[in-house]
Amino acid sequence: GNRLKGLGNRLNYYTQVYSILGQIDTYQIIWTTSVFSQKWINTYWHRRSEVLYPPMDYQDFRIDPKNQTILNVGRFFAGSHNKKHLVMIRTFREMVDAGLKGWEFHLAGGLAPGSEHEKYFDSVCQAAEGYPIYVHKELPYSQLIDLYAKGAIYWHASGYGEDERREPEKFEHYGITTVDAMASGCVPVV
Repeated sequence: GNRLKGLGNRLNYYTQVYSILGQIDTYQIIWTTSVFSQKWINTYWHRRSEVLYPPMDYQDFRIDPKNQTILNVGRFFAGSHNKKHLVMIRTFREMVDAGLKGWEFHLAGGLAPGSEHEKYFDSVCQAAEGYPIYVHKELPYSQLIDLYAKGAIYWHASGYGEDERREPEKFEHYGITTVDAMASGCVPVV
């Protein structure tokens, strides 16, 4: 049943990995973007790697007076590394129903191509209806910067409810949007 979900894809992945390990061994060093990824490179490939965090350019980011706004930034797509938009929406709705007032929740991101992802995006929009939840698809960069600047809290839920030992690919490997949010003065809840 559910315990074997995705096993075929994972077995195919392992076959591909073992066929490229010889190529990987020709490199002098393996760089990764996080300690999380470093751990899984060692676990899957039995190879050492060095962490080199992505270079960040924050000249466009700013800290404005904060609104009662919670922000999430992440691509809208169904599948393995899903950003858990529906979980966050459900939780925010529960908080509003329990008496939370004056807060807004904004979700921004690009939409992956394909009908499966469009259907997922539609479910996100439907789940947001009737609440102070705003879904922004393909937001222009300047408007995204404005959301970051005014946001008080940055909320990120990739990996929520998942089992890292079984499916580490469902977790956030680095979380560059969280770093963007911190550069804008948002308090991260991840």
